[in-house]
Amino acid sequence: SLRTIDNKMATLAALFNYAKKQGYYFEENPAKDRKLLSKKDKVLSGYAIFNPDEIRRIFESEFLKTQKTKSPDYFWALVLAVMTGCRIGEITSLDTSQVQKIDDDFFKITLKESKTLAGIREIPVPIEVWSAGFGEFLKGKTAVFKYKPRPGKGSGNAIGKMFSRHLEAEKIENP
Repeated sequence: SLRTIDNKMATLAALFNYAKKQGYYFEENPAKDRKLLSKKDKVLSGYAIFNPDEIRRIFESEFLKTQKTKSPDYFWALVLAVMTGCRIGEITSLDTSQVQKIDDDFFKITLKESKTLAGIREIPVPIEVWSAGFGEFLKGKTAVFKYKPRPGKGSGNAIGKMFSRHLEAEKIENP
């Protein structure tokens, strides 16, 4: 995406600035002023936030109710995404050793790898999620979800595609 290219160009610009400062590079910085997006464009290119009505429609939909038995991997990945705020790739790459009951009120998810250092963390999740069937869903598994990483797409690609169909079914056109 244009946003990704802009981020990579900023990295290159920083690298050339460092090389010039350290005396390894003597020409003009070739990545200087190579932005594709303005600050306003960057803000507008992000994802919108779902409003409470849209979230209710997503979680009360017949589509999601049928997925709890038809595609429990999708159902629980979506529930955990909303409950934890984790990236879908972080959720779909979990193994069962990263999910542990803490006490009668919470279980936790431990993220060992993330896109950023700030993403490596422990996240408490209310025990109601466990009791609603997630604990049963985990039984006998090593990997929490069936989704395998695909080169260039990560392990959350299938969830993203299904979520698009889910939004279409609910006629939610939130960018």
